[in-house]
Amino acid sequence: MCRFDRLGLLFALDTYHVGARRTVRGGTAEAAFVSNLTVSRRLSSVDVALSLRNLFDADYGDPGSEEHRQQVIPQDGRTASVRATWRF
Repeated sequence: MCRFDRLGLLFALDTYHVGARRTVRGGTAEAAFVSNLTVSRRLSSVDVALSLRNLFDADYGDPGSEEHRQQVIPQDGRTASVRATWRF
């Protein structure tokens, strides 16, 4: 977490590694690094945050189970969300 007091911004970055995994049918779900970034700021009684998930648009998937047709189920690419929290 990193704070920029002059701008009132708070940055948070998390990164994790998803290792290669075997699928039910003997294939492989490849390894990947996934990073998420959140920037937030307090504006009087409202906290506002912008989050970018899968920041670098890693192409990865999770192994399916017996009931899935796909051996590897693709995960979302880069997504963004905005959150506002009002404090009273």
